[in-house]
Amino acid sequence: MTIRPAIGHIQRCQTAVGYILRAASGDHRQHDEIEIHNAAGKLGYVVAAIVYDVSRRGDPLMQLKNIVWSEDAAAIITPSSRHLTRRDVDEILISTSDVIYLDLAQRIKQERGEVKVMDLWRQGPNGWNRAVNEAADGQDGAEQVGRL
Repeated sequence: MTIRPAIGHIQRCQTAVGYILRAASGDHRQHDEIEIHNAAGKLGYVVAAIVYDVSRRGDPLMQLKNIVWSEDAAAIITPSSRHLTRRDVDEILISTSDVIYLDLAQRIKQERGEVKVMDLWRQGPNGWNRAVNEAADGQDGAEQVGRL
């Protein structure tokens, strides 16, 4: 966890790691970086690193997982679902941190052994992101994706 000073007190911010697949970004890499930083700030994260799939020494997703672990990152933020597939998330990354898809406005998270898809911007009654299928009364009808 990173500590960032605020006016009159110390505020704790969670760390996030951005992930960009070069083939998916093309000429828009700089735009994708800015998008990751802007979304992270709105969601209360500090971006510790942006990782690209440029590995010449092994599996880039395993290296991403290792960076997320070493930075103690609470989330991986990616510009779109073209950068990380749901299979990558479910099989490799969900055990490490939440995954945030900016194009879908979704947070994929593991909670008590279940994988849930959360609405990124809509807040629930507890102030946290509301589950995709959560009722207005606060009852959790989250889209249950699977059990780990």
